[in-house]
Amino acid sequence: MKDAISRARQGETEVRAEQVRMLYEGAPTAAMANAVNAAILTFLLWDVISHAALQEWLGAMCLLQVSRLALTRFYQRLSQPEQAHAHTGPLRPYLLRIASWDQWYLATAAASGLVWGAAGFWLFPREATVHQLALSFILGGTVAGATAVLAPLRWAFALFALPALLPLSARFFLEGTSHYLMMGTLLLIFLFVLLNVAHLIHSTIVSSIKLRLENRELLAALTVKADDLRQINRLLKTEINGHTQTTDQLRDRSFFLQQLIDAIPNPVFYKGLDGVYQGCNEAMAKFFGVSKAGFAGKTAFHIVSQESAEEHARQDLELLQRGGVHAYETDVVAAGGSRRHVLLHKTVLRDPLDRPIGILGTLVDLTDRKQGEKP
Repeated sequence: MKDAISRARQGETEVRAEQVRMLYEGAPTAAMANAVNAAILTFLLWDVISHAALQEWLGAMCLLQVSRLALTRFYQRLSQPEQAHAHTGPLRPYLLRIASWDQWYLATAAASGLVWGAAGFWLFPREATVHQLALSFILGGTVAGATAVLAPLRWAFALFALPALLPLSARFFLEGTSHYLMMGTLLLIFLFVLLNVAHLIHSTIVSSIKLRLENRELLAALTVKADDLRQINRLLKTEINGHTQTTDQLRDRSFFLQQLIDAIPNPVFYKGLDGVYQGCNEAMAKFFGVSKAGFAGKTAFHIVSQESAEEHARQDLELLQRGGVHAYETDVVAAGGSRRHVLLHKTVLRDPLDRPIGILGTLVDLTDRKQGEKP
C-alpha cells in the first residue's frame, strides 16, 4: 500500500516537473514579446499620454521581463543534473524544489499582468478613440498570445490575464456611454473565451504528459521481460547442449514460460518471422474472445481487416530491420465486435546467437482514455 502511494506521488511530482519545465522553456519568448509589445504601446501613446508616465511604465515592464529572464536562466542552470546535485544533494533533488519554482513563475506572470493592467487603466487616452483601440488591440493580443505559453500550469494564465484585462474593462465601464459599455462587455467575453481555451489546452498537455510517462514505464517493463525471455532461452540452450535436461524439465520450463506470460496483465503475443502467431497469454485470448489454442497458428489476416493486417506486416518488417522496441496506435475489433483503440508495443525475440527468431508484442487499450479526453 505504501509503495503504491509512493509511486503515485512520484508520478504526480514528475508530471508537475514536466509542466514547470514547459513553462520555463517558453519564458524567454514570453518575456521578449512582453517587452516588444510594451515598446510599441509606448510609441503609439507618446503623443497623447504624459512622457514621464510612459517612461516609468515602460521601465517597470522592461525591468520585470529582465527579472523573468534571469529567473529562467537560474532555473535552467539548476535543472542540469550536475548543478542540481551540487546545490541540493542526490536523489533527484531538482524535483524536490519544484514547488518554489512554479510559485516564482506564477508570481512573475501575475506581476506582468498587473503592469499591463496598469497601462489599461492609468494610460487610457480618454480623448483619443483611435489610441484607445490601439491600447485594446495590444492588450488583447498580448493576453491571447500568452494562452499556449502559460497553459501548462493550471492557474498561470488566469493570474496573468485577469489583472491584465479587467482594469481596461473597468475603464470602459466607467466611461458610462453605450459605446464604452459595449466595449467593456466584449472585452469580458473575450477574456472568458481565452480562459476556457487555456483550460482545454492545459487538460490536453497534462494528459499528454501522463500518457508519455506511462508509455515510458511500459516500454521499460517490456524490455525487462524480453531480456528475461532471452536469458531463459540461453539457459535452455546450454542445458540442452550439455544433455542435462530431461523431458520433464523441458515441459516444466515451457509451463513456466507460459505462466510468466500469463502473469502479465496486458495482452501479450509472440509470433514467428513468417507472421504466424505461436501463442499468447490469457489476457490476449480474452481480449479477442478466442482460446489460446485457437489463437496459435493464425496470422493478422485471420484476426483483423485486410488493411490493418497489411499495416501490421509493414510495421513488423520495419521492426525486424531496425531492431529495438517499436510502438504505434491502431484500431482493432475485440470480443463481441466492439471497436477498440489500442497502443501496440513490439520487440524482436532473438536466439542465444542473437539471431532474430520472432516478435514479442503487447497492447494497451486506450479506448476509455481517448473517449474521456473528448470534450
